[in-house]
Amino acid sequence: MFPPWHEMKQSEMRTLECRADGSLDADVIDPLRKLFDECKNADGAEDSVCYHGAFALILEFDGDFHSAIEHRNIEIAKILELHELARVNPGGRPALKDYGEQELQYRYRILDELLRKAIGG
Repeated sequence: MFPPWHEMKQSEMRTLECRADGSLDADVIDPLRKLFDECKNADGAEDSVCYHGAFALILEFDGDFHSAIEHRNIEIAKILELHELARVNPGGRPALKDYGEQELQYRYRILDELLRKAIGG
């Protein structure tokens, strides 16, 4: 059986929306956590943008801000790689779905919030 990557990606996007509107709770994070657990050991999992984005959300919810920062940084680096690939290969633009400039800036804002939480500010 294949890992449910598509479902995890959809759950991650829903979780990000709930985080943005302040409605993130266990009812939202638990399905993401379950899907993440099903995908995390798949071949190449750590190469995936959504692996790190989902893991960062889970870690943040659990209060592990330092680890959440680590995975949010990896996610941002991978999104920047996608932007560079799309720049040199305009046919690759579909890879930027959910990872465009606006979404990238939101990830940077989350990272800033995590850094402030990690230092207690």
